[in-house]
Amino acid sequence: MMNVTKFYNNDFSDENENLYLYFNLGDSKYGIKVQQIVEIMKVPLLDYPQKLANNVVGLLNYNNFTINILDLRFYLDIKVTPYSISNQLLIVKTDESIFGLIIDGVEDIINLDQSKVEYFQFAGEDKIIDFLYKGEGETISVINLSAVEDVIKRGVESIDIDIPSLFPHDDSSRYKLVQRNQALLAKFELSSVANIFSHDKFISFSLNDSLYCMNLEYVKEFLKNSLITQIPCNLDYIAGVITQRGDFVTVIDLKKFIGVSENGPSSEDIQNKNSIITIETEDFKIGILVDKIFSIIEIPEEMINMHSYKQSKFIFSELILEDKLYTILDMKNILSDERFFVEDFS
Repeated sequence: MMNVTKFYNNDFSDENENLYLYFNLGDSKYGIKVQQIVEIMKVPLLDYPQKLANNVVGLLNYNNFTINILDLRFYLDIKVTPYSISNQLLIVKTDESIFGLIIDGVEDIINLDQSKVEYFQFAGEDKIIDFLYKGEGETISVINLSAVEDVIKRGVESIDIDIPSLFPHDDSSRYKLVQRNQALLAKFELSSVANIFSHDKFISFSLNDSLYCMNLEYVKEFLKNSLITQIPCNLDYIAGVITQRGDFVTVIDLKKFIGVSENGPSSEDIQNKNSIITIETEDFKIGILVDKIFSIIEIPEEMINMHSYKQSKFIFSELILEDKLYTILDMKNILSDERFFVEDFS
């Protein structure tokens, strides 16, 4: 089956304006605002008709729309190398259009620290790079999708490359590309255009070697490598506290809280490298410690209900999505658990 991740982030609050996905193109890293990403997938079979704008590498039938597929390397003066079946495709949107970008691979989702952003005048009229983000040991060039959209409309000088020759032509690769294309077409036969902006969004993460997810409506922020300070406490599910914008936030070890057997990171790893999902309700703000945060996915409500069960009050459903088994947490039961209301967590 096709490896597909949906983002559908049209309804992110202003608090998540600094959330960006970054990816690889050659040896460089580039970022796009998560709100502008519709879907991530392995590159499928693309159409390449004889008459095609010279700044487009292919066309894709996406949910009854024919969308342009671009390779930013043509506009960023990066060497264009042949594609393989491991290349990924970002489906992105602006206020006016939807189009696709071929990339080498997605790296991560980060919350940009504005103090590490650098603006300066970029050469060229296209201004595809909006600004630079100087993170820890790496620089991410953030893409201005509106500028990319203008390039599509305006066109560029003729590209002296045989674009169809960039795609794999061996039988095995072609078969996989065709399979992905067929799976994409079949998927949209079951949905309507209106579902492009679905609200069934979840953040996926790992506990040990298993995939879990929680509804995004509970999530305030994602944190990585925050220093967790241990505190005197006789509750084993309390990992410690973190400081966040001057506030102390208690961190819950989710594995211990819901009873998942412990074979993940050591206590030293938790202190030095961690992934935390912060949750805020009317009653409290809490950090949820997980092993690794992955991506935002969309799961249809009918699929969740179809596989719902009550083997545990903390688990609402288990289902297979794109060849991966996800355990969906019942956040209402978790957040209403009496252990969240122990005074001072001590």
